[in-house]
Amino acid sequence: MIRNNIFYGLFLTTILLGCLNKSEARNEKKSDKQIQLFHKGEVQNENLELISCHELNLKAVKLIEKSKIHYKLKKDRDSVLKEAICMLDYCIKKDSTYIDAYLNKSFALRRLGRYEQSINVLLDITKRDKNPKALFGVGIIYNKQGNSLKAKEYFKEAVVAYDYLIAKEGSRFDLLDYKEFVLLFLEGKEKRLKNIESLIKKNPNDEDLIDRKMMIDYFDAKKFIDSF
Repeated sequence: MIRNNIFYGLFLTTILLGCLNKSEARNEKKSDKQIQLFHKGEVQNENLELISCHELNLKAVKLIEKSKIHYKLKKDRDSVLKEAICMLDYCIKKDSTYIDAYLNKSFALRRLGRYEQSINVLLDITKRDKNPKALFGVGIIYNKQGNSLKAKEYFKEAVVAYDYLIAKEGSRFDLLDYKEFVLLFLEGKEKRLKNIESLIKKNPNDEDLIDRKMMIDYFDAKKFIDSF
């Protein structure tokens, strides 16, 4: 059930990127020194152009993960998160259409407790297009803050956005799973279980439906929101 584990980690382990392949790992080593110099203010902009947005984003992802695991003192965690945000800001400056950088910046800001800033970063994405992950993220933040009415507005928008993508790109299992996850917050676990059980009765050998039911079975809204 690796697929479901990755899915359930949506927004918790940076929304987004998989493991580095060998080529990316080599590029990562080459950019280490440049990034260190960047944070010391000792490198020219033209040198930073050699570091791709993809590399900067991956570096930021690793720092965000590092901040959750290796630092016990808040000031140390915050310092690492701010460094990640610095990288992501430069990535966005280089390519304002690089959506992963916005999503990861929003994640880092939430870790710093800057929820309004986190929301604004996600809303910047939705100004370009109705990105369902961004809409869902805004909904979860409002839910976390106790504003359930506002949260539902964004959950509904996220469902509409997923429906649009499904109509455009086909019924991919990942899109259907992501949509199901939003519906769990919008409609509740009990209703979604009844729906999936009904579908499984009609299609008892559909592995995607069986996997989705397992995801619903293990769904814990409070745990997800607390970790968000």
